[in-house]
Amino acid sequence: MLGRFREAVGRMPSGTAYYGEGVSGDAASPDADPKPRPGRKRFLTRAAVVRAGLAVVETDGLEAVTIRRVATELGAAPMALYRHVKDKQELLLAMLDEMAQGIPAPRADGEPFDRLVYALLSLHDYLAEHPWLFDVLRQADMFSPRAVEQVDNALSILTELGLDEERALEAYSVLWWYVVGHLASLAGASPERRTARRRLAELAPLDRLPHAASAFRSWESFDHVSAFEVGLRAFVAGLLAR
Repeated sequence: MLGRFREAVGRMPSGTAYYGEGVSGDAASPDADPKPRPGRKRFLTRAAVVRAGLAVVETDGLEAVTIRRVATELGAAPMALYRHVKDKQELLLAMLDEMAQGIPAPRADGEPFDRLVYALLSLHDYLAEHPWLFDVLRQADMFSPRAVEQVDNALSILTELGLDEERALEAYSVLWWYVVGHLASLAGASPERRTARRRLAELAPLDRLPHAASAFRSWESFDHVSAFEVGLRAFVAGLLAR
């Protein structure tokens, strides 16, 4: 899957680092044979570095993303990557910004209430599909410039719904915390953790706790996705009614 990052990426200006060497040279011909040849130099670009980082994180998780690992996937020397990203943090920020382009576009039609719910549900689902994004976002100094468009859209809808700027910011913060909280619960929903929780629950005196016992029995079939949307709509309605 990662072999495509070893291919030349087309005509680039001189000064672009070569894979494995980090030196400049003339641009490659767009008609050049893309198949690798012994001793042949190929161009390394920032976009290729970011795509390789994304391939690594989607396959092996956030902890696997290091300058050395990404360089290995590209067939490059680690020092060559430092021409394009100064360190791992800059690489992660670039990856985050690239992924922000995949967030579904906001709806242009419909009632403001429904457009806001759609925007937050879309953001939630996108982050749930790429769990590593949530891990990056939990770091206070990690934020995608392109994601600001999503924030602006939500704040715009909240002001359209009658909130002033201060209350709109307050409402958006509460709604974001709700989204993050549910994503955190999904992160702990692996089969192993569910099994461990079930075993711990069995240690409780459930014969004296009928409501808890019923909840535990229903938990495996509980539709948490629908429950999340119900809660989101209730949060929005409640914040608007204040």
